[in-house]
Amino acid sequence: MAPKESQFIMRDEDGYVLISLAARDRIQAKKIEVGSSSSVAVVADASKERRELIIRNNSDVDIYIGHDDVSASDGFTLEPGDILRIRLTKGVLMEARAASGSNKDLRVLELN
Repeated sequence: MAPKESQFIMRDEDGYVLISLAARDRIQAKKIEVGSSSSVAVVADASKERRELIIRNNSDVDIYIGHDDVSASDGFTLEPGDILRIRLTKGVLMEARAASGSNKDLRVLELN
């Protein structure tokens, strides 16, 4: 039997209701260590069906998000503290690279 959807409701600072649908028991949270010398896979298994990814730059430097071997010149920039919400379909790869240093903290929440 497939899990039923649950609804999580919260309000933003202006009082607007934010609604997010998530499948119960199908949420995966992980920490990825990102460096500047090579890109790292954000999505470990591209064959999985996902409804949404929420990515947070939990480091002190910019992190670039993109496809294979992403760099500062072609990546989507996440500044420290930025959050990216994106819907990914099956087969899509995503990688990350830090602007500088190593072991930079990137948090990923997968909603399947």
